[in-house]
Amino acid sequence: MKKQSVNTAERTRPVRLSAPRGSAKLRQINSERLDTIFAGVGQKLRDGLSNEAEAMLVEAIEGFTHTDDDLANLKRLLSFTLETIGRYAESLEILKPFENSEILERLSVETKVRVTTQLAIAYSNLSDQPKAATLLKENLAVAQQHDLTRLTGMIYIGLSRVYRKLNEYSIARDFAEKALAVFREEGNWIGMAEAYREIALVFHLEGDSERSLDYFEQAIQIIGERSAPFMLGRLYTEMSGAFVYLRKPKEGIDCLEKSIRFFERTEHILNSVIAYNNLGLNLLLIGNWPRAEEMITRSLDLASKSNHVHVAGILDSLGELKILKGELDEAESLLIRAVAMAREKKHGWYSVQAMRNLARCRLAKGEHDKAARDALAAIDLAREIDDKTHANLAGLILAECYLYTKSPLDCEEYLQKIEKTDPSSDFFVLGSIQHIRGMAALVENDPELAVHHFYRSLTIFEAAEDLFHTALANFLIGVNLDAAQNPRAIKHLTTAGEIFKRLDIKSFVNSVQQKIVERQHSHPAEEKPERYRRKNSVVSQLLMVRLAEATASRELLFRELVAVLQQESGARKILIAQASESNRVRPFITHGFSPDEGSELLTKFESARLDGSERSFLARKDIAFFQMRPSNAEPAFLLIGPRSGAALNDESSLQPLLRVVELGLDVISLREKDRSAPIQRESSPYASNSLMPGFIHSSPAMTALVEEVYKIRSSDVTVLVTGESGTGKELVSRAIHAISNRKDKIFVPFNCTAVPKELAEGHLFGYR
Repeated sequence: MKKQSVNTAERTRPVRLSAPRGSAKLRQINSERLDTIFAGVGQKLRDGLSNEAEAMLVEAIEGFTHTDDDLANLKRLLSFTLETIGRYAESLEILKPFENSEILERLSVETKVRVTTQLAIAYSNLSDQPKAATLLKENLAVAQQHDLTRLTGMIYIGLSRVYRKLNEYSIARDFAEKALAVFREEGNWIGMAEAYREIALVFHLEGDSERSLDYFEQAIQIIGERSAPFMLGRLYTEMSGAFVYLRKPKEGIDCLEKSIRFFERTEHILNSVIAYNNLGLNLLLIGNWPRAEEMITRSLDLASKSNHVHVAGILDSLGELKILKGELDEAESLLIRAVAMAREKKHGWYSVQAMRNLARCRLAKGEHDKAARDALAAIDLAREIDDKTHANLAGLILAECYLYTKSPLDCEEYLQKIEKTDPSSDFFVLGSIQHIRGMAALVENDPELAVHHFYRSLTIFEAAEDLFHTALANFLIGVNLDAAQNPRAIKHLTTAGEIFKRLDIKSFVNSVQQKIVERQHSHPAEEKPERYRRKNSVVSQLLMVRLAEATASRELLFRELVAVLQQESGARKILIAQASESNRVRPFITHGFSPDEGSELLTKFESARLDGSERSFLARKDIAFFQMRPSNAEPAFLLIGPRSGAALNDESSLQPLLRVVELGLDVISLREKDRSAPIQRESSPYASNSLMPGFIHSSPAMTALVEEVYKIRSSDVTVLVTGESGTGKELVSRAIHAISNRKDKIFVPFNCTAVPKELAEGHLFGYR
């Protein structure tokens, strides 16, 4: 569940700013009293006591007469206070009068910049990013012109937020780093923490969550022992999202528990609501369902007092839990309420999330036509709000519906459409694709192929630490392995049963026990050697396909190799190692070794290699050693114990499989290089290495222009290009079009000077 700023439950009345009757008799406030108010409000806001800060400001505005500058600064601070509790419309309304040039002219330059910077942020909070960016850039020019460097920090922060919301992450990060430099020069700790937070958020949104954690930590360290529970609560909440993305739910849970403790010291109840719900979702992932339900219910109790849209998100979370527990009627009721409330509040993200889970619920109930309609509606809405993640999640449900309402071919066609969106970092989507392909193979009466796909899904869900789907994959493997593999089938069923028992899903526990009894009493028929050899050949091919398909990431490929060796060889201990940043060999994935045992074994093995006693060391330890040397990727090492287990069950060599792994490592490495490489364009000896077509240049000024144009290539904002006649305005416009997301559309130039001014408006905007 994404973090959203919202109205507090305690206060919803509009702020009264007009002075009461008899205001002529009000006292003039002195500067000392005003300084005390500003300092007190600042501390209240850091402590998360926004309602108290609001009361102080309203009293100061209505209880005294003020100079124009003092009144403007009080209203600016009140606007910011309302922003902290999500009352965005009121926050903007307070500063609307300052759009009047006559009112602005009565203010000093510094006050004018401060007030209009907050006005820009208020517009940004209400999604008017173009207006916000324009105001902020105008203010930046004024501040620099009047040597008001101390004001540029917050302007840069405002610009960073604007471009982050426009998904222009590199620009957002540039502005946040500039803000950090200003705040660092001033020694402004709260500003530095805010700048670190902005940089962290940008890295997380770019997919570099590991790096984002470093910046979140920097922000927390800057605050230190100072009293700032509201900001610390936000930082820990956002940090938890990075940990979840990195598949570290336990660390995410720790962050959320800290954020709840901080928010409970503030008046920001709905931030606690978000944290409790997110905590429940994380507990859901690690299989602690009773506590997950307790946290989500706690979140619902708090949110219900305000009838806010967050209630829709929490109902969706509770509905998802009920689906997993098999309580489908109750889940459907909760999700119908969630969809209705999200639509009533016009909240697209909550709507699509709940619609997707409603489709999932109806699929589980066997209502395939209803589920397909719900999934299609969720996909359409997800595309409308540009939410690719939920478009894919709803697409998975639609693909599975096609399996039962259309054909396996239609199902596969839609799965391939999802794969084209490159969901390589989303392990849930990758695992679900393999699960659905396994179900399709069962429909086609091909259990061997089905088991192949279920094994693929098992590796992925294990890597994602998704307990429920790990158990489900084990169950499906155990049910569909042929009778000749009863011991392995019973092992998978037992693993599934242990997890389902832990999750307290009684229906699955009973099914597992029944299947184990059936396996224990079944006796495989004697296989003919010829058929056995043919079957071994098929198995070997499927193993290679499994490894070839596991190229979403280096980690996933190695996990798949370990899974294959566990299932198809006599290996009891497996260790995959690779070089660390300091060029020391470290264990990457281990099975049968503890982390300490793995590190110790590698240390001794490296010593043996250096002194030439490698072979005797491996023989003494009863370990086989393989080195994987891909052409375009970092090498890796495989150690298997006992040595007799370093072959497949049919006694064939591991070398063909390891060669597939080497090729897979090359594919992963080349894909990552391709993603990070700059766009290459055709060049001639006469052209510079420009980022834009049609430009030959070498001067710093033109280079800066080209870089600026390149940064906005994927924005959806209106761009105004200015310049004297002949300076290349149309060339710039064409270049923006050529490198934009709309490059496949038609570019239509229009020369206003070639048309009488009376007709230009009609040409541009229509005649009605």
